[in-house]
Amino acid sequence: MSRFSRWLPVALALFTLACVAPFCGSASSSRSAKVSELQNQVEARNQAEEAWVAATDGQQIEAGGGVKTGQESKVRVDTSDGSIVRIGPETAFELTELSGTETDPVIRLKVESGKIWIVVTKALGGGSLEVETPVGVATVRGSMMSVDQTSSGGAAITCLEGACLLSNSVGATDLKPGEQSDIPSAGQAPTNARPMSRNQLEEWLQNVPEAQTAAQPFVSQIALGDTEKAGPPQLAFDGQGTLHLLWESTALRPGGDYVQIQKPGGGVWSAATNLTEGFDIIFVNNHTLLPQADGAMCAYWTGAAVSTDSGTIGMHRRCQVNGLWAPREQVLPSPGSSRDYSLALAPEGSLKEAHIVGSGAVAFGEMALADDVLAAATKLAIDAAGGYHVVWARLNDPFSIEYRYSSDGGGTWGAVERLSTDNSISDGLSTGMVADTKGNVQLIWSGHDAAFGSGIFYRQWTPSQGWGAITRLSTGENSGAFPDLAADNEGRARVVWGRFDGVWYTKQNAAGSWTEPTAISEAANDTTLGYPQIAVDAEGLSHVVWASNEKIFYTTTP
Repeated sequence: MSRFSRWLPVALALFTLACVAPFCGSASSSRSAKVSELQNQVEARNQAEEAWVAATDGQQIEAGGGVKTGQESKVRVDTSDGSIVRIGPETAFELTELSGTETDPVIRLKVESGKIWIVVTKALGGGSLEVETPVGVATVRGSMMSVDQTSSGGAAITCLEGACLLSNSVGATDLKPGEQSDIPSAGQAPTNARPMSRNQLEEWLQNVPEAQTAAQPFVSQIALGDTEKAGPPQLAFDGQGTLHLLWESTALRPGGDYVQIQKPGGGVWSAATNLTEGFDIIFVNNHTLLPQADGAMCAYWTGAAVSTDSGTIGMHRRCQVNGLWAPREQVLPSPGSSRDYSLALAPEGSLKEAHIVGSGAVAFGEMALADDVLAAATKLAIDAAGGYHVVWARLNDPFSIEYRYSSDGGGTWGAVERLSTDNSISDGLSTGMVADTKGNVQLIWSGHDAAFGSGIFYRQWTPSQGWGAITRLSTGENSGAFPDLAADNEGRARVVWGRFDGVWYTKQNAAGSWTEPTAISEAANDTTLGYPQIAVDAEGLSHVVWASNEKIFYTTTP
């Protein structure tokens, strides 16, 4: 017996019960639905033959009535049994049946176009909740399901929580939490269940406040798009609170491109923009996101715009202007073998940079900071008072994290300081440094010591005390490489790093102590160290991305 056949007798029995006294009369008329949370253009009617009129908050809708939304419009409908239906833009929705009892309600809806999200807040008992579309019927037994009547004539559903079913006369598909299915067009059977997409999950988070808890287990399982061959990402917020993600992709051409997507606060990720289309050569892993003084986001990368013109070799950027990416411009020439650029904005808004040049010398602009070392992983930060900080990993004896400071805008520099010790020797893979909102500078690096093995190490600089003591954030059992850090509005640090088994996370508490490191990704998604990146929003939520299996993954964590 097919799954559709198993469900059909139940549905027919419920339909029969719904039309036996007393349900066809007084019970049906005693139940209704209420309209609330109207946004923009929302119309309603009490019967199918009535004209559409502007809906009002608290308006009652009975069986046979409906709701219709315009562009950028939304509305909430609550049935008297406690179920919630959230209706998206450009959606035509009809409440075809409200029967059964309060403890065993039978609810039938119809969606001719658009999208709805359903939240069943209490058990349906012997009742049911069904949504009819032109190509099939979606059923939720508890407790969260979306139904989308697509513009191509098909229907798609997602099952965020509980058990769902998509069926028609050709077949049926059962869905578990976190799965989706669709009917491509009339006369076709529902497709097999498969994981929800990133956009579907984001739409739940954006449109259904009741879904926040149910959605969290699936966040880290969602890859950002289907772009294959994705390299190390960069992550940053602009001045308007929009989150930007930039990564290297070789999917479009072997030489690679830098691809960007963005997500406004409470919104969903945009479609991808190729920022280097038509650009001849990019230098891999030399890309940065840097918000400007006016809050607009700029993407920087190094390479050659024209492979036959050495004058186009250097650092280039594109900036967003009124939401659109401006044409490419070259901002710095490249002195030969320069690499590992680290960028920051001076207090007056000018661009400053530190980099590695030649066999491993450290430079600030055209000024040499260290020319007798084999260096890597340089970082530049400018604190709130205008002090310049540059660190790098020294890769020859003594292996260490080294540092120089300038108090006059890079005109003169203090002596080289060694920030690591023999118990925190840098492995040279990476460093991370940020200037926080409290005027301090925070630093991390991956390294090892003879007694305890590998670890992630942290130090903080303050204007009054200089560099504080070294803190070991991880043990050998949960250590990794490629750490990154960000600071919240209170100046407390958040740190992520990669391991062979996933991405790990710790954060600084108000008293200065650190939480126990925890894995925040699905191990199945992480067969590489991942190059994780972290950014913290205005509400203190950490956003983390990483590259794994040639895809980009994203999650959030408090």
